[in-house]
Order: sequence, then structure tokens, then C-alpha cells
Amino acid sequence: MTLEELSQLQAIEKLIERETNELLSMREKLDLHGSNITGMPKAGGARDRIGDVMPGIVDKERELLDMIAILEGKRQRIMDWINALPNVRLQLIAKLRFADGKSWEEVADVLDDGKSSDACKKCLYRYLSENEKKKRSDDWW
Repeated sequence: MTLEELSQLQAIEKLIERETNELLSMREKLDLHGSNITGMPKAGGARDRIGDVMPGIVDKERELLDMIAILEGKRQRIMDWINALPNVRLQLIAKLRFADGKSWEEVADVLDDGKSSDACKKCLYRYLSENEKKKRSDDWW
């Protein structure tokens, strides 16, 4: 996992929220408050407005559900990586910084272990750097 991938977690969360809200909004607009939906054509040349727009709405809903599933998969992959970090302190630092979006100062305040915000940052960055070096050496073989 790279710093860039970890940094995307907040954006992924916001996109999931946005897509979910759009889906809920679409569903609310479809709530026809007891309208009689028969699918049968109306007399006198009246149009079936619901029948006209329903295929587009169904396609958009399917598209939104697919997008949400992709984003949730990305989020889960990042969270699985964080949860697999070798110690609880690193896990907490990563969750506070990337999942909760806290500043380094806020991370240090939550940890309350006498370490500075810079020390928290270096701890995680050092692990990421070592992990990347190890990955590169493993890939060499």
C-alpha cells in the first residue's frame, strides 16, 4: 500500500456518500405518493411519463450501485491493509489520519503518549518506506 492509495480513503468515503445520496434522491423522486402505475396506455393520447423515463432511471440506478460496489471494494482493501499493520499503534495512527481525516497534531493528541505529531508521521512513513523497499526486493526475484 502506498501513501497515495491511503490518502484516497477520504475521497472514496465522500464519493460513496455522494453516490448513495444520489441514489436515494432518485428513489425519492420515484415515490409517486400512491399514483396508479398500471403500465397501460392512457386514453386520449395522454403519455405515460413514468413509462417513458423508467428505463433511464433503472439504468442510472444500476450504474450508481455498480459505482458504490467498486468504491466499497477499494475502501475495504485499504481498511484490510490498515488492520493488518504489525502493531496497534500503527493501525491507530493510520485510521486516525486516513480514515478519520485527522491532522497529524490531532493524531498525536489522541495517542497522548508524549510523542509529537512529527514523530507519529515519521513512524507511519518509516513503515511505508520500509514496506515499499521490502516489496521491491521481493519483486526482484
